[in-house]
Amino acid sequence: MAFSDVCKVYRQGEKFLVLNPTVPSWLVTNINGVLLLKLYSEEKSFESIAEEFRVHVPEFSSEAVLKFLERAKSERLFSKPTQLEDYKPFPLRDVYLNMTARCNLRCIYCVNNLRVEERRELSFEDYRRVLDEIAAMKPAVEIIITGGEPLTSPLTIPVAEYANELGLKCTLLTNATLINADNFETLTKLFCRFQISVDGSNAAIHDFYRGKGNYAKTERAIELLQNHGAEVKLMMVVTKRNMSDVANVTKKWGKMIDFQPLFPTGNANYDALKLSGQEYFDAMTNASEDIRLYEFLQTIGKHYATKKTLLKCSVGEGQISISHSGDVYPCALLHNPKFKAGNITENTLAEIYNSPTMNRIKFHTADHIDKCRDCEFKLICGGSCQARNFLETGDLDRAGDFCEYNKLAIIHELINTVELSELQ
Repeated sequence: MAFSDVCKVYRQGEKFLVLNPTVPSWLVTNINGVLLLKLYSEEKSFESIAEEFRVHVPEFSSEAVLKFLERAKSERLFSKPTQLEDYKPFPLRDVYLNMTARCNLRCIYCVNNLRVEERRELSFEDYRRVLDEIAAMKPAVEIIITGGEPLTSPLTIPVAEYANELGLKCTLLTNATLINADNFETLTKLFCRFQISVDGSNAAIHDFYRGKGNYAKTERAIELLQNHGAEVKLMMVVTKRNMSDVANVTKKWGKMIDFQPLFPTGNANYDALKLSGQEYFDAMTNASEDIRLYEFLQTIGKHYATKKTLLKCSVGEGQISISHSGDVYPCALLHNPKFKAGNITENTLAEIYNSPTMNRIKFHTADHIDKCRDCEFKLICGGSCQARNFLETGDLDRAGDFCEYNKLAIIHELINTVELSELQ
């Protein structure tokens, strides 16, 4: 193997990311490190590479050059391509329970508005039965209670209470406008985490999306929950309208806030509000150095240390979504008849989870996606969000244009989070 046959080099200022996409493995270094690595070939010994390099750059000692090459070897930069075994799906981790399609708000980009669902809502007995099934699964599965706005459903509290009796952890996804002094103590006992939607750092921006007066209600709810010691996570959908407010939101909410791009679904005027991958990347990087651009890289050290690769997102395996009428889908963003795997009033959850529809998606890796098969980031990105691909293109086998962001974010995060290996 010669360096130029496999490795890719990406530059950011004076730092260089050297990537072997076939392992995957990487090193962040300076220009001297890149020049040395370009001399690598498996036919040469490290000693001969060091001697050749020092002919052109004599100021470096042989010891320094050999130490750098050994470091690159330990980072598996010279390793042969990973031999991928047959894909083995991850176990189920998260079950989204959509309590209702009803909501007290009419947000301008709500994904719920275009879901094709029956009007019938599950009974408490339906929820008891499916929670009993979930509780029997190993390892433990977390329940994410959502909607619509779940607090408009009279069953949300009883369902959460029963889930707690079974030892299941529950997260509440909410707009928070119905959380108040009368119910927040009950809610904090039942939910280990709250994920709350915010769209800006002030009422003028937030209420443009969610309606007049709702920012004040949301802010009061956040304060109530925080003062009571609850774990609160905020989620902001970034669009053309609020992208300039990302820095203010980050300054106000700090590490409580996460961001996501607008998805092409629901009732949004997508063409007017959407950001390209480059625009979204620029909005994030210009706002704050503290924003993590690529969620996978928060746990990439664990994958890297165990020599694991990422071949797909959690769709259909790590997570599933149960609609308010009992239909089961592989993802909260794929409530589409094409992906309906069954209904919990007709089949057991285990039967649905192992159904042909769900299995087809469980094993739908990046190798099935057109632009991903030969992409140098395939084993890091894993094809990214398959729901977004489908929503952009209408086909799980086609990558959307937003993958532009994934590439930019991976390069940026690796260069800025991996320890610099300088040749000096």
